[in-house]
Amino acid sequence: MEFPIITIITLFSLFQAIKSEPFSCKLVSGPAFFKLAVQWPNSFCNTDHSALTSCKRPIPQRFTVRRLWAFDGSGKSVPYCDHGTLLSKKEVDYKRYELEHEWPNLLGGHHEIWSKEWKKHGRCLSGMTPKGYFDIAIDIMEEVGSLLEVLIGKGLSPDTNQLYATHDFPRAIQNQINAITEIKCNTDFHGRSQLDEVFFCTSAHGVLQNCTYNARNAYKSRNCPSNILFPSEPPAPALALPAPTLAISARLNFHSLIIVSLYVFGDDEGGYTIYITLTFIPK
Repeated sequence: MEFPIITIITLFSLFQAIKSEPFSCKLVSGPAFFKLAVQWPNSFCNTDHSALTSCKRPIPQRFTVRRLWAFDGSGKSVPYCDHGTLLSKKEVDYKRYELEHEWPNLLGGHHEIWSKEWKKHGRCLSGMTPKGYFDIAIDIMEEVGSLLEVLIGKGLSPDTNQLYATHDFPRAIQNQINAITEIKCNTDFHGRSQLDEVFFCTSAHGVLQNCTYNARNAYKSRNCPSNILFPSEPPAPALALPAPTLAISARLNFHSLIIVSLYVFGDDEGGYTIYITLTFIPK
């Protein structure tokens, strides 16, 4: 009788993220205006293979908030600081549904992104509360309405292979909200320029106003050539399992060769997924 040969391979991985605290600064009172950045999720998720596999499915097919930050009277953004309190989950419960819809984390873990943005851009403002900070962002999104529908109405539909004139995007938005915006581009995994973000400017009280950069009130674009893509949803990557935490294989010799394999995959939250495979090889 032949005994099964059992091979046990245990893989351990250790990751350590080192984050440095931003420098100290005084709390800033009375910001002159705010700027809200909204992103086109398809352009966030198709930049490279890592982004494609990291983005949670389904990818939202609407513009979503990326960040909200304040500017002083000279046009400089309010610097980061280490004053103020961190964001607790209880402080966003009052508007969690709206935040998950308008300000999701495309990589998963919504509270993580809200806490990060509050820490960097909200708590440095004197008198600002988490409720006040997130209300400004949600109110702007509600006032703007469906940005995607606005663009489609002007003939700018998401299409991975269709180039559009860059200036058509801010012009279409200006016609809808009667305010000048700013846009930003990035590149997809083929190196093609595409619409990435749209910026809205508001007064200190959250009222939409022009993002004016010169006397002619011309819009400003960042990293955008004269023609850009407005990509449709990128295809889902092929399923690829990570390296298993534990792998066991057994070869059993009977009338047929039977290979039994057991794989255990650990996740970041302490859970496990187990896969068992049976392979029969006739003699």
